[in-house]
This record gives sequence, C-alpha cells and structure tokens, in this order.
Amino acid sequence: TDFIHTDEDISRFEGLVVQSQLGARSAEDRCDATPQMLTLCLRDSVGNAVKASLYHVPYLSASGHMHHIVGVQEAMEESANVSGHSFAQRAPGPPPAGMPV
Repeated sequence: TDFIHTDEDISRFEGLVVQSQLGARSAEDRCDATPQMLTLCLRDSVGNAVKASLYHVPYLSASGHMHHIVGVQEAMEESANVSGHSFAQRAPGPPPAGMPV
C-alpha cells in the first residue's frame, strides 16, 4: 500500500483483498476466485498521481497458505479524474531529475 496515492484508495484495495478471503466458504472457493479489478491512483517514484487498474486473484499455495497475484495496468488516457485527482499525460522529454533512465 506504500504506492497507493490516497487513504481512500488504500481502504478500497484492502477491502478488495479482505473480501476475496472472507467471501469464500472453503479453500476450493478461494482457489476458483474470479479476478477482480479496481481503478485507483498510485504514486510514481517522485510522488505524482498515476491512474491505474489493479487486477487481483487470490490463490492457495501447495502448503495451504493464501497468496495474492496483483497485476497493474497504467491508464493511458489523455486526461482523467479518479477519486478527485486530475491526471494529464506528461509531455515527452527527459525524465525528471533523480529518475532512473
């Protein structure tokens, strides 16, 4: 949750993960979980808000422990508004100072 931009989005993400575990009646149910998607704001390496979709699938390991696969897809829209944040694509050019190339 360190890279999630707002407390509201952190709560939504945590709710998604907890719901996936509590909603299952058995270990088999948890293994057959349908992927879930959540649109929220992440922070990039310099703290800018980045609109993204998170895809979440819980699964049981061979030892019976719950694990989670989380995929991230950055939104590529010209501009968007998520959770009260306004986003616009950065103009092409060199990365900001301090960012790895």
